[in-house]
Amino acid sequence: MNYFYISRNIFNLIIIIIQIQFVIPSNEIFATTYYIDATNGNDNNSGLSPSSAWQSINKVNNFSFASGDVIAFNRGQTFTGYTLTPPPTPSGTNNCYLTFTSYGTGNFPVIDGQGTRPAASFLNLDYLKFNKIKFYNGDSDTPFNSYGSHYMEIDSCIFDAGFSHTAAYIGHAFYLILRNNVFENGTDTQHGLYLGGGGHQLIEYNKFINNDGDGIHTNVNVDTHTRIIHPIIRYNWFENNSQSYQDQASDSAEIYGNVIINKLNGWGPAMAISYESGYNDLAAANGMIYNNTIIVHNVNASSNTGIYFYGIPQIDGWIVKNNIIYLADASGGYFIYQQSGGGTNLTFDNNLYYNSSGTPQWYLRGTSYISFSNWQSAGYDANGKYADPLFSNFSNNDFELTTGSPAINEGQNVVGLTRDILSNPIIGNPDAGTYEYEGQNSSSIKLNASVILAGCYANGTMSTNLLSRGFLPQNQPYITAPWNYNGSESLTNLPSSTVDWILIELRSDSSASTMIARRTALLKSNGSIVDLDGTSPVLFNNVPPGDYYIVIYHRNHLSVMSANKVTFTSNITYYNFTDSQLKAYGTNPMENLGNGLFGLYPGDGNADGIISQSDITSVWLPQFLTGIDGYQYADFNLDGAVTASDNHIYWLLDEGLSSQVPK
Repeated sequence: MNYFYISRNIFNLIIIIIQIQFVIPSNEIFATTYYIDATNGNDNNSGLSPSSAWQSINKVNNFSFASGDVIAFNRGQTFTGYTLTPPPTPSGTNNCYLTFTSYGTGNFPVIDGQGTRPAASFLNLDYLKFNKIKFYNGDSDTPFNSYGSHYMEIDSCIFDAGFSHTAAYIGHAFYLILRNNVFENGTDTQHGLYLGGGGHQLIEYNKFINNDGDGIHTNVNVDTHTRIIHPIIRYNWFENNSQSYQDQASDSAEIYGNVIINKLNGWGPAMAISYESGYNDLAAANGMIYNNTIIVHNVNASSNTGIYFYGIPQIDGWIVKNNIIYLADASGGYFIYQQSGGGTNLTFDNNLYYNSSGTPQWYLRGTSYISFSNWQSAGYDANGKYADPLFSNFSNNDFELTTGSPAINEGQNVVGLTRDILSNPIIGNPDAGTYEYEGQNSSSIKLNASVILAGCYANGTMSTNLLSRGFLPQNQPYITAPWNYNGSESLTNLPSSTVDWILIELRSDSSASTMIARRTALLKSNGSIVDLDGTSPVLFNNVPPGDYYIVIYHRNHLSVMSANKVTFTSNITYYNFTDSQLKAYGTNPMENLGNGLFGLYPGDGNADGIISQSDITSVWLPQFLTGIDGYQYADFNLDGAVTASDNHIYWLLDEGLSSQVPK
């Protein structure tokens, strides 16, 4: 173990004990991981290591956790006997989450309701995270029940209804993030995800498959009778659901970049915009449906259609554009069907329609249109097309576009649409449908990289105090010396889990004079460097595939460069600085953080590449004396305050070190 790593922890302990004149860092320093092992655990154990794990969910339900704690279930095991229902006290606070996750190897741990109880139930608990767990086979309603829990993040979990009706019910949730999950096997015409009320939800990169009802079903809040406010549903895959998406109660929804394939011989439309029959004064309104690929199989009735608007007049203000709607094996059905009396002020444009074997049909408020020219003559899709989209491999559900596709450049620009479901950049006018044609993108590369800033790292994660305290700037901060980077990267809303801005440089050789591209990106708390949408690999436009050095800069940590050139292809390129000193150029270029992890040295307040006395006299001391919290260069642990700990711990132990990136 590295000398600096040991000394830093000793200093931390001393400072905590004597509490000398500065603020203790965030609660995440005191976060604890508790382990649950259904086979070898014992509830009388401490739970503080895999070898001393607890055994039961009941132990979890009756333990008082602190904000930031992690509850980890052993992989390859099934946990039964109790519904996972922690008491209200463990609710996370101020962006400091209580996390439920897994450890070990093998399949995700399964929390099984055994058909008699929800596998998990979370009511009125804020700041919760779930990661790599399977929730299975609840009671007649659902295996996963949540209500009134805000700021919840669920990533890479599986929700399997089993013998339940709905795979997951989430009600009255504000600032919800669902990402990379699977929602499957809803029964008795019930759903993958039932979303009831709330607002500002981000639902992306999930799979909704094999549900007897809707992949996603939205409804009003049953208590407040209010719509769901501005949900964003993007880059998801819907397949073999009777209805892929039914929106009964949203306001200003954005639905884009999804692949939607209706159930073979299904009874409903691929997408339905409607009203909640129990609350006839409310309906989905003012939304946008764009850049989706909608496939409807075996169409034989009006209810089997691409997008179906039905209900009362409040279904109003929807904009439908840049979509591909494809009817396959169709003896009937419609691309668009709007029930009589079902709303006004609907806009259709730049869509691409195709019926592979039948007559093209649209139906709006009592009028049927049986040709595309009739549809256009009525004032719809003035810039749309009726043509075969020329998918890459339709029979195998590969809906990427091929050369000559009429969908290429068919769309119109939409604010915020910068990439497709595969993170390919939008070049020129967007293509219709979910996929941007790659043939016009041969001079772009994508980087998926990871680094750790040692100054804000503790217990397996980096703190996001700058984000939670509102100190992170909306514009990239590397415009000043010594970087002098004039990029225009800017965000109105910074993604959750953002630690700070990072500057990335690509070089054709080791010296700075060979720099070929630079741009800023975002560093997440798990170490991943992502593009401005908070999830995608970092795109370098107009940079051809080739071999390049990767240089990572941070405003008050020492920069690093990849030990060797990295080969970039037209696919995503991966590079992880965190798992070995040998990944970075030079001798011991990074700090040993323990547990096989390495990070960038903190303490370079003036960003000259050397941690020296001038960082204290010219940067730390003036900022310390002002006592002003904020986005400060002398804030080496990134907690939003310049304190004595930034000097005594995060600068002092690294004094004399310098970046080994060649100049």
